[in-house]
Amino acid sequence: MGILLGILTSILTICALVALEVYANFDISSLTFFFIAPAGGIIIGACSTFGFKFMKKSKLKLLLCFIFSLSSLFIAKYIVFKLTCIDPQTGVMYYSYNDENSISVYVKFKDYYKLMVETATRTIRFKSTQGPSFTNTTYNYITEVISLLGVLFGSLFAAFDIYSTDTNNDDIQNNQENQTV
Repeated sequence: MGILLGILTSILTICALVALEVYANFDISSLTFFFIAPAGGIIIGACSTFGFKFMKKSKLKLLLCFIFSLSSLFIAKYIVFKLTCIDPQTGVMYYSYNDENSISVYVKFKDYYKLMVETATRTIRFKSTQGPSFTNTTYNYITEVISLLGVLFGSLFAAFDIYSTDTNNDDIQNNQENQTV
């Protein structure tokens, strides 16, 4: 049951990530606080592995959480890659399914991913005011690695069942049986 719920939450997370990127032009994995805290990565990792919290604690659960959290992120990025098209006349980027102007015809995913990381524009915001925007390849690679680590960290919420406030149900049941009336 836990594996099926884990797969379901991963699929739902992939759909949400693709929808955010396509319709809102927002890559949640790039969301950071104080320039380094990978809030977006942690959210992705926690959401994509939430269903695994219903499995018993084991090394397999930890491995599945790591695999499904990272694969959810990369599958979503791959789907966005396949949907991305460029109008050859105007150079305007748009999203479409099964279009002859898809960039996947011209570029491989790894090259696209590398280009997106290297050319990402970061914007500094404080409260509701928008600050300067900048592009720095080294900073972008550092934040991408930190974001991937954030995804793995977020998956630990499910792996170690941090969501629940209850202690282990087996311990509660054993304590109830050991109590005398």
